[in-house]
Amino acid sequence: MEKDKQDRFFERFQTSLREHLLTFNDGVIAIITIMVLSIPAPRSDGDFWYDAHRILSPLKERRNRSSSQIFFY
Repeated sequence: MEKDKQDRFFERFQTSLREHLLTFNDGVIAIITIMVLSIPAPRSDGDFWYDAHRILSPLKERRNRSSSQIFFY
């Protein structure tokens, strides 16, 4: 009878732990979703591709350098 009581206790504990982890996971996903949705949309003035090229072109020029040269440049 004592063994049966322990088995039921561990089964309830596992079920409770699983429910708590699922609730925690849902909360984390909700927080991440709120953070992503709060990212402002890009402004419409200016050309996106031109701005991306202008920002990333220095990286293209430095791709043959080692990481230490880029860091201390």
